[in-house]
Amino acid sequence: MISPTRAIGALLRSDSDIAVRGGRQDDRTKKLVIHAGGSKTGSSSIQMALAENARALKAAGILVPDTNLGTRAAVTGHQVPLFETLRHKPCEGREIVTARITDLFERNSDCHTVLISAENLGSIGDEPRLFDDVVGRYDTRVIMYIRRQDEFMLSAWQQWFGKQNTDFWAWLLESAGDYGNWRRMVENWLAALDESRITLRLFDREHLVDRDVVADFFSLIGPVPQGLKFPRSKANPSYAPALFDMVTGEKLVFEDEHDSRFFDMVEDLVGSRFHKAARDPELTPAQRRALLSRYRDSNEWIRQRFFPELPAPLFDVHEPPSSVVKPKSREDVMAEQIRMLAVMMYRLYRKNNAT
Repeated sequence: MISPTRAIGALLRSDSDIAVRGGRQDDRTKKLVIHAGGSKTGSSSIQMALAENARALKAAGILVPDTNLGTRAAVTGHQVPLFETLRHKPCEGREIVTARITDLFERNSDCHTVLISAENLGSIGDEPRLFDDVVGRYDTRVIMYIRRQDEFMLSAWQQWFGKQNTDFWAWLLESAGDYGNWRRMVENWLAALDESRITLRLFDREHLVDRDVVADFFSLIGPVPQGLKFPRSKANPSYAPALFDMVTGEKLVFEDEHDSRFFDMVEDLVGSRFHKAARDPELTPAQRRALLSRYRDSNEWIRQRFFPELPAPLFDVHEPPSSVVKPKSREDVMAEQIRMLAVMMYRLYRKNNAT
């Protein structure tokens, strides 16, 4: 029987995996940038931009590796699948990460920076341990984005949890205060790096360079060439609550929490027509404030260490009464759903007749 250690080695072994030579000197002139999420904070948009601009960035000395931390496969702008496997095997994973990052620098001596992106590195686990052998060798920096937890939870429900669950409020009451606790994500990395090596950014247009997360990220990684391309389409868009409500927890639609084929169908039929509107509320301001109160202490810890210039609380709901839009009644939601179904049926009819 093949041991688990040998099995993972066979699965992940690459011809770029080399033994780390004893006594190798540290090279603090080389920079390792780790974009560790967090989840639902524009990571997909950043990764799309990294993939599209990989050649231009490499010409400027910034290497974006392929999905396996190499240079032979296509560059997708992220290494999520690799780290999803390695984070469950920290000892073997650390050896693989050390070997591949070392090899990237040695084989690309004209590059001063290696840039890794994987939002699952912001999970609360052993992810930072994967970099134990390289954080002291290279000038290692970690970049993470955080957002208001009410917005984060709504987005995470539609992206993952609502595909396998039917009761939003049961899930929210169970998860609030724990899931989306940014302090735990940061403390996980503080066990591996000094606070000075961690850059925390607010995923909020008011606090982003040019009100754009991609522009903001590029401003953090050092001098970048002019004329970089930005994604033309929105990555992982949110959809109207009325649309998602029709299929929440439906196993005939979603095989697992990562199954997005239903939304692919919607995009194919109607494009962005059913994307969530900015003024499409799912929670009242009072409900949002109550949710944020579950994170009050952890958010204050974050504010004091990373955003002392901002007033407390770090996140709040600022909506004048005149601008508050109440959540839709059940009757209004059902009317909207009927209209959506009618539009998609007609678009499908047109599509079939056209072929």
